[in-house]
Amino acid sequence: CSFLIKGDGTFRPLEGSNPVTGSHNERENADEVLVSVIFEDFKKNQILSAMKQNHPYEEVAYQLIPLDNENHYTGLGRFGDMEKEMDEMEFLQFVKEKFNLKVIRHSPLINKKIKRVGVLGGSGASGIKAASSSQCDAYLTGDVKYHDFFSAEDQMLICDIGHFESEQFVTQQLFEILSEKFTIFAIAKTTKKTNPVNYFI
Repeated sequence: CSFLIKGDGTFRPLEGSNPVTGSHNERENADEVLVSVIFEDFKKNQILSAMKQNHPYEEVAYQLIPLDNENHYTGLGRFGDMEKEMDEMEFLQFVKEKFNLKVIRHSPLINKKIKRVGVLGGSGASGIKAASSSQCDAYLTGDVKYHDFFSAEDQMLICDIGHFESEQFVTQQLFEILSEKFTIFAIAKTTKKTNPVNYFI
């Protein structure tokens, strides 16, 4: 979307310039249009480059005003729907096997089928409400405190699978991404586990 304001612009071409209209060192008037648009920050360089290539003026007058609006399409966590739903005990066993866990801390069972699952690696108790708002049936994260387990209000199964355990697959993913993006560099991946938490069972 855009907003247009028509106006009368003035300029004076200097020596050495190549004006589209007007003469050197003489004040000129031109009918101009101020165009205001909103775009995402990561597109800034692409948009400025296209503007400068297509604008008739040698020196384009422009202004960038950053907005602090919250982006509702990005976040730290993810959620998705499993191919088939599971009961809670089956789901907990599934998670335990896939993440190679010794133990799972979880909120009370609510006799609900698990289909949509939210995930936030690391210390993700702050994402419990967002996962619940996204209609997640279960939420996987780490570092969940005692009172955090009450946050789902019997609407969602909260699973604390451990801080390290919830992030353990990131190393391989980063390794693959970096190896693909930087093909001429040697990328090393550590196999050393740095989890300081141990369990006595």
